[in-house]
Amino acid sequence: GGNATMDRSKAVTAFQNDPSIKVFACTYAAAYGLTLTAGMDNYYYAQTFSAEKAIQSEDRTHRIGTVGTVTYTTPLLEGSPDKRLRKALRRKRDTASSVYDLLEE
Repeated sequence: GGNATMDRSKAVTAFQNDPSIKVFACTYAAAYGLTLTAGMDNYYYAQTFSAEKAIQSEDRTHRIGTVGTVTYTTPLLEGSPDKRLRKALRRKRDTASSVYDLLEE
C-alpha cells in the first residue's frame, strides 16, 4: 500500500540524513534519478541490460556532497547471465568512450 513515490522519497531522505542507516537497497532502475551521496559502498545484485541506466545509477553517489571514495561491487558467478551482461556493458562503455574521444579530436 501507500504512495510508491512518497515512500521512495522518504527512504532517500532517511538514508541521506540518518547515519545509522547503512544500506539503501534498490535496483539499477530504482536508483535512476536519485541522489545517494551518503553511500560509499554500492552493491548491485543484478545487472541491467542498459548501459545508460548502469552508468547513471552508479553516478548517484558521485554528486556535490560526496565525501571519500565510492566502491561498486557486483557479485558475478562464472557462466552467469550477469557476468555476460557485465562484459557486454563494459564493451558498450568502451565503444562509447572511443567515439567520444574521436569527436573531441
